[in-house]
Order: sequence, then C-alpha cells, then structure tokens
Amino acid sequence: LETLNVYGIKADYLNKFLDAIRREEVEFEIIEIPIKLQHQDKWSNLYTLSRTDKKFEEEKTLRLEIDKHIYYTVDLLPKVSIYQAEEKREAIKREEVKPEVENIRFSENVVDLLDWQRIWLEMIDFRSQRGYWNLVFDREILKNILLSDRYILLSLPEIFDVKYEEDIKRLENIALLVIKKYLDLFYRKNAKHFETENLCYGDVKQLPLPLISENEQGYIVQIDKREKQLVEKIRNLTKDLEKLLKEDTTTLPRVYFDGSLYVPILLQSKEIDKISPAGLVESEQKFVLGLKDYLKTFKDKLKFEVYLLRNYPFSGVGFQLQWAGFYPDFIMWIKKGEKQTIVFIDPKDLEHTKGLDDEKIVFAGFKPEDSEAITIKEIERKLNKENVILESFILSKTSYEKLIEGKTSPPSKEEYIKRHVLFLEDKDDWPKELFSMLLDLQTSPSTYELA
Repeated sequence: LETLNVYGIKADYLNKFLDAIRREEVEFEIIEIPIKLQHQDKWSNLYTLSRTDKKFEEEKTLRLEIDKHIYYTVDLLPKVSIYQAEEKREAIKREEVKPEVENIRFSENVVDLLDWQRIWLEMIDFRSQRGYWNLVFDREILKNILLSDRYILLSLPEIFDVKYEEDIKRLENIALLVIKKYLDLFYRKNAKHFETENLCYGDVKQLPLPLISENEQGYIVQIDKREKQLVEKIRNLTKDLEKLLKEDTTTLPRVYFDGSLYVPILLQSKEIDKISPAGLVESEQKFVLGLKDYLKTFKDKLKFEVYLLRNYPFSGVGFQLQWAGFYPDFIMWIKKGEKQTIVFIDPKDLEHTKGLDDEKIVFAGFKPEDSEAITIKEIERKLNKENVILESFILSKTSYEKLIEGKTSPPSKEEYIKRHVLFLEDKDDWPKELFSMLLDLQTSPSTYELA
C-alpha cells in the first residue's frame, strides 16, 4: 500500500490501520550489559551533597507570587497527524501539522467575565490534590497570573470569542489550565530551592543513582533485531567481563577509566537504538578521555587520588538555580588523606548561553553583587565542613571563537577560564588548567600537588 487518501473515515478504522502499521514496525533485542563496581572500600569516605530530613511543606509557608524566572507555554492548538513513507520498505513516519498562530494571553476584559468563585474553589481543590499544604494564595494573585506575561497561549485567535454562555465556561477551563500549570511550576521550583538551601553531606552509598544502586547494577541496551551479527557480538561480549572492560569504539562503544566508581562507561552509538541509563554524548566522552589521558601522563607523580562518578538528572545531586534545575553530568573527587575536594563538572554546548551571566557559570562562584543567584561556594560556606571543599566547572563543547562570534566587546578567553569555563577543543590545556585551578584554590596548596 503506497498511498492512502483518507477524506472521512471512522476513528476506530483508522486506529486499526495504525495498529497494523505498528505490528510491522521494527522489533528490538533487549540485552543487559553487566558492570563492575570499583573502589567500594572508599565509598563511605567520599562525601556527596544530600537532602536533609526537613520537609518543605512542614518547614516553610509559601505565598504565591509572580516569579520573573518562570515562563511557560500552554498549547491548545488542534493537532493533525500525518503518517507516511516515501518507499515501500521504509518505516512509516508520523508528523504533526500545526497552524501558524500568534501568541496570545488573557486580557482584562476577558478576565472580568470569568466566574472567580468557581475558579477559586477549583484551585483550592487542586492545592489539596497536589498536597501543597503550605501554599497560600488569594483570588487577586490568581487574576494577576492570567494578566501576567509569564505564559503564552498557543491557540487560534477565535478562542476568545464570546457569543454564548458556553463560551465563558470554556474560557474558565482554559484559565484554570494556565493557573494550574503556573502553580505547579512555582511550587516545585520553590520546593527544589528549599532542598538546595538545606543540603547536607552524605556519602556515595546514599546516592540513588543508576548503576551504583543495589537493584540497578547494569545497562540495558536496545538493538534492532535485524542486526543479527551485532546482537550476537554484544551477547557474546556480555559473557566475557574481561573483554567488556576493555575499550571499544565499534561493537559496543565504551571507555574504561580506572578512577570511575563503575566500569565500563558506555557511549551513545548510531547502531544502538537505546541505552539505559543513557550513554555518554560526544562532549562527555571527550571529558572522560581527556581526564584519563592527563592522569595517565602523571600517574607516577600524583600526590592525590581521583575518583569519578556519572551524575544523572533527578536521581543524582542537583541544584535549583534561578531559572532551572542544574544536574552536573559528573562528580569528581580529589582526595588525599582526610582532605577532599568535590568537583561538579558539566561538559556542555554554550552556544546559546548569555555569556558570563549564564546561571550555571555564576553557580561556580562568581556572581554580581546584586544577584540573588546561589553559588557552590555559598553552599560550601554554609555547610562548613572541615577538610571538604566544593567546586564547579563548565567544560564548553563550543569553541571560544564560536562563543564570541558576532558579539561586541566580548569577555576574553582568560576571563572565561577564570570563571571556571574551560574549552574542550584545547585538548592538552583544559585538564592542566582544571587541576592547576583546583590546586591553587585549596586552603593548603601543598595538600594536593603534582611533583
């Protein structure tokens, strides 16, 4: 069947047709990839940041207000799906078609038409359903949310046409969608802020991270069953741990780093449809390989130990910044005796950042005097634990030249480096800069030294 024109047809027939297509889609082979845990005798002595037992809803009363750092979209556009394939043997592709519209918001005239008694009661019920017991709000702030510029509605212009009583009811339902979404974003952000402000020290064993948790010690990979040769090679590889722990960039792309708390570390690959937990992307891979090569060069001269752990969003160590949550990709420990530095490292693309004012760069500890942003050094001072230092670094996939392209009077490369932004394209320089800065920043530089 090469072309199917559907003008008017029953929905159940269309669903049956799509089900038939799905049954002909690609089937996957699921393979478990074992890992080996390393340095477990050190885990109880490697500190991490952890949540306290304090509960946000019990400790703090939160008053709803307009937050200039929250901005969101409510999409009410009708959706049309197109299922098509250019060739007979090609998989059916699904695309969504949306009309082009202008972004719209509620006006005062429309807001005044709404039944605010109904909206108020529904929001009280919504607060109870969500368990936001410590959230306080009144009708005025609910109206202000609708009149604010914190959201956009994606909809056809006639959405605000009012001709019948039913139109008012429809607008009230849309208003509830807008307000509920804001309330969710506002509450969760402040709950995360509370966690960030009340962090404490724990150890690696307490982290509920994939691969080091008791019940999740291994990767799951998903491969097209038609790739029989690749499937067979990977299955054979899983039976030989010795081979699995060697680096490979073809069959099952991975790296081996002796300082990692588990090995191997898998990389993303075009031949493998899915890896869970996710494999390293290019910038993350460059960081691990660069770190490995640098430490190998100075292996016999190091006066300290280095350990590394892949961090993951939502399950790992995270910080709520002004605009968004920040889960650095890696946690690295530099340790000698009782003293240790915990370094949060995030290899990323900086092409769309706001220069040195980017909140993840500010988080490294260099913020304007009038800024309310939280920094890693403020967390360190608040926790005030002897022999423990906290640091944060960004490793830019974007070159310095690309970063400043088209900008007038941009900061110098040295200024970026000073603010803990290093450039991955400087293959030999960034590891040297990283450790040089970490050693210089220690309270006692002689504690961590390269001979």
